[in-house]
Amino acid sequence: MVIPTVTFKATDLPIQSVTVFNDRAQVKRELKTHLEAGVHEVVIENLASSIDGDSIRVDGTGDAEIHEVKYKEEHAVREDIDSPEVKNLVEERKKLQNQKDALSDEKDLLKRQLDSLNSMANKLGSTDGTVLFNEEVEENMTKFFTFYDQRALALHEKMREAERPIEDLENQIDKLARQIDRLRHSGSFSRNIFVTVNVTEESDLTFLLTYQVYEARWYPHYDIRVVSAPSTEEKTVLKMDYFAEIVQNTGEEWTDTKILLSTAQPCQGGNVPELGTFNVSFYVPPPPPEPEPYANEVYYKCAVEEETRRYRSDMEAVPKKARMRSVGMTASQQVLSTEFQLPEKKTIPSDDSEHKM
Repeated sequence: MVIPTVTFKATDLPIQSVTVFNDRAQVKRELKTHLEAGVHEVVIENLASSIDGDSIRVDGTGDAEIHEVKYKEEHAVREDIDSPEVKNLVEERKKLQNQKDALSDEKDLLKRQLDSLNSMANKLGSTDGTVLFNEEVEENMTKFFTFYDQRALALHEKMREAERPIEDLENQIDKLARQIDRLRHSGSFSRNIFVTVNVTEESDLTFLLTYQVYEARWYPHYDIRVVSAPSTEEKTVLKMDYFAEIVQNTGEEWTDTKILLSTAQPCQGGNVPELGTFNVSFYVPPPPPEPEPYANEVYYKCAVEEETRRYRSDMEAVPKKARMRSVGMTASQQVLSTEFQLPEKKTIPSDDSEHKM
């Protein structure tokens, strides 16, 4: 039985929100589609190369049931899995390459003209036999060398003028190539999600795709300044500004989306820490030592009575502690992290640069 398949590109799905942590980010994308009754497979292609496959979660609303969510990495043609940002860079590089090729062709034409001019100058006077030198010959040679000097200098100047923009274009092309290579660090793999869903009746469905990506982080900055009072009647002011620096090189652009900054430290597959054991007991004074035999029986008896009295005194001196009570466990919500939401939607490209918010 062939299951109907509906395919979407991850970059075409709008981003609802991005929560940035200190070592990763959580992205939420929304997918809306219309499906008929029956079993369907929803495929989401070309996710970010830095995605954590264990963090993928798919939720949905509508008359349907999600049966299975699979994540696979498959070989693909590099151009087919390029993000829109990479495609724009590739297109820009092609335009610059065309400009460079046009200037190189112009430079080659100038060089051929100069080579032809030099060839004419080399042939001058190279014929066998005696050349009659007179005023007419002198005038013709003067005219030729005057033309040669002017034309050669003009050609050299035009060639130098063509070399400058060619060098600038080469630098721009190299810069774009490095950016493209950095964004293409995923190689020739396509990261896809396959969602098997059973639709009860034909309707519009909405899916919420949540996943985490690495190569993203944020950190706070503070600017504290003291403004001295200009007069004794005014007060000195302490001014503190705080902002955040966001850096991401995840391979996908966060376009016009809600950005949240969290101090939480998420992890997958963590283990519950083992609790240590402490053994406690009440303090009990040591028993009196055995008395040594004395020659004098009366003295021995007095010594025993004295040691016994001291032991009883020590026991009475030990404070009586109240019995430990068993306290019932109560559950309460603890604030373990802080979350900041930026007031406006932002666009943050995947360029590994600092973006001040």
